[in-house]
Amino acid sequence: IQSFINHIEASLNLKTPQLIGFGISNFETYNNAINYSSGAIIGSAFIEFVKKEGINNIEKFIEKITKK
Repeated sequence: IQSFINHIEASLNLKTPQLIGFGISNFETYNNAINYSSGAIIGSAFIEFVKKEGINNIEKFIEKITKK
């Protein structure tokens, strides 16, 4: 992953922080993403969680993603 990130940064001459936003759905994928970028974007997994657990349980989702 790091070589791919380096290639993207060099090819595009990026000066801003990079975020990874595909396939982030659990602690392992979140942790892997933040090891190689400035952060992670969680979309589909968050929407599915809210549909199932409700909007009032967002803290539970954040804890699930960020703590093993």
